[in-house]
Amino acid sequence: FTMEGTDTTPKGDQGVLKLIKKEGGEETPMIGDKVNVHYTGWLLDGTKFDSSRDKKDKFAFDLGKGQVIKAWDIAVGTMKVGEICQFEVGEGESNGIPPGVETAIQQMEKGEEATVYLKPKYGFGTAGNEKFQIPPGAELQYDIKLKSFEKAKESWEMNAEEKLEQGPLVKQRGTQYFKVGRYRQAIIQYKKIIQWLEHESGLSQEEDAKAKSLLLAAALNLAACHLKLGEHRVAVENCNKALELDVNNEKGLFRRGEAYMGVNDMELARVDFTKVLQLYPANKAAR
Repeated sequence: FTMEGTDTTPKGDQGVLKLIKKEGGEETPMIGDKVNVHYTGWLLDGTKFDSSRDKKDKFAFDLGKGQVIKAWDIAVGTMKVGEICQFEVGEGESNGIPPGVETAIQQMEKGEEATVYLKPKYGFGTAGNEKFQIPPGAELQYDIKLKSFEKAKESWEMNAEEKLEQGPLVKQRGTQYFKVGRYRQAIIQYKKIIQWLEHESGLSQEEDAKAKSLLLAAALNLAACHLKLGEHRVAVENCNKALELDVNNEKGLFRRGEAYMGVNDMELARVDFTKVLQLYPANKAAR
């Protein structure tokens, strides 16, 4: 590393170092808050590879929700509004903002500016980033200013209309994570739908149908995520939730059968696969 900074990583592995350039206010963002930041990213050889200022627009994301790579969660989470700081960041999971930066933002206050240094595991890892011409294993530096952040609404602060309006967007975000193998981030999105709608009451007939459709999709998708992660018992629980909403759902029965196989309960798996074939004879995978 090229600077002496404060280690902001939870494990104290010096993966995200922070040096405050300008103190911010008193308030720091929390997980789920929408943050707005300006940033400039350099390789440690001084090559600039990205900047929100060049795009003439602040970068906005929901903190700690897997929307950016880990270094951003770490870095931005340390900042205060208005703070400017410098971070050195490491290995990441996607081609967006490094995860260490998001984490750093969690410790920032409004108006704070900081430089973040990231080790490869909090940036773009061994893959690098072709889009930004970042080589494999590169250590990164980001200059970040936390312009503002918007508190995320709690479930109790949203009415039914807002939940039903946001539900499909959250589901879509989860599906995007699932497609690129980011199952933990997808789980966060799908769980949000269930938390919003599972105990919602006083809905009209049309709203109730929409809520059940979203709950069914969320439960099925959670089961798929947990199957991918090898968490078969949790997958069974989510399949059961789906089948409570639609007793003969093809995906619910099939995925529960897969989950039962994962816990070596072959008899229950056979029952589910048999039912799938009875109801959906074209399903070759259940044979």
